[in-house]
Amino acid sequence: MKFNVNGVVRNILRGRSVKTSLLRGLATSGLSGVWRTLAVGALGGISVADVYLINQETGERIALYWVPEKISVKEAAQFQSYNIIERGEVKLPKGNRLSAVSWSAIFPGEKRTEAGYVKTANWQEPSELIGMLQAWRESGDKLNVLITQTNVNLDVYIKEFSYSYEGGMGDAKYSIDLIAAEDLLVKTVAEVDAEKAAAAAQSKSGIPPLGTRAKLPVQTSATSRAGQTLWSIAEQKLGGGAKWAELYAMNRAKVKNVDELKAGTKLKLPTV
Repeated sequence: MKFNVNGVVRNILRGRSVKTSLLRGLATSGLSGVWRTLAVGALGGISVADVYLINQETGERIALYWVPEKISVKEAAQFQSYNIIERGEVKLPKGNRLSAVSWSAIFPGEKRTEAGYVKTANWQEPSELIGMLQAWRESGDKLNVLITQTNVNLDVYIKEFSYSYEGGMGDAKYSIDLIAAEDLLVKTVAEVDAEKAAAAAQSKSGIPPLGTRAKLPVQTSATSRAGQTLWSIAEQKLGGGAKWAELYAMNRAKVKNVDELKAGTKLKLPTV
């Protein structure tokens, strides 16, 4: 473990306060995460995020009183691998992999509740918190993880949870892995077979399934009526009278007077 003394001295020479220089030195030091947290807490004056785990099934809530130094959030596209002869392995995108949130930290024992780095108002016995998390994992309860000062506000399940008691202060060191909750539509075998049978029958009959609408055929021509002009036909068929010039360009040989069309004149329409 090595403290960044040179960095502290440089910051002081640049005019920063001793406290700020020490905090910056701790951030770039070789101290382990736990010791760095203890040292920063002793100096005070650090604004940290709040981390909440809320059980959506029971309404129970855990507010971490020792905030992890680092929380990892993983979001990535999911790829399916295929082996193709003479081309080697090819990876194709196949949806999105569920987000994952994980961290390692400590549930401090009661002897640490007076320390500045512990949010005393949120303190609970480590054994009580461990019991809650184990119960939530075993029952598969859906939770919400909320981390202030970040954009993490996610419905999750507990994927993995492990812990150990260390030291003589009643501390419990733990690691937790959360995976985003995604609602799944579960169908019976009979329902799946019925859907397949309906799809097969539709493909044979050519009748589209209920709820779908066949596309209307694209109009390629129009026949004028008495009193119509190129402008009025463009308004009706092309969505705007200003498109009369397109009509005229395509039907120049048939149109003698753009303001007075002969009834029964068949005009070609441009594709919209």
